[in-house]
Amino acid sequence: MKNLKKMHVNSEMLLNNEELVTLRGGYGDCGCICFNWDHQLLGAIGGDVSALTCNVECLTYFGHGYGDWNC
Repeated sequence: MKNLKKMHVNSEMLLNNEELVTLRGGYGDCGCICFNWDHQLLGAIGGDVSALTCNVECLTYFGHGYGDWNC
């Protein structure tokens, strides 16, 4: 078996909690943008919409089309 060198972690390069949340897609200017099937903008939905529910919310609110989650 080979001996591996110890790994050193540079604490200056670690992400803090705010950076992790932003990277994940929170706290920012994220939103659900709704389009029709011809790729024309229908509108935007805010509130409790997430990336997982964006398509469903656009379909429910506008009755057709799809949602695109942007951050």
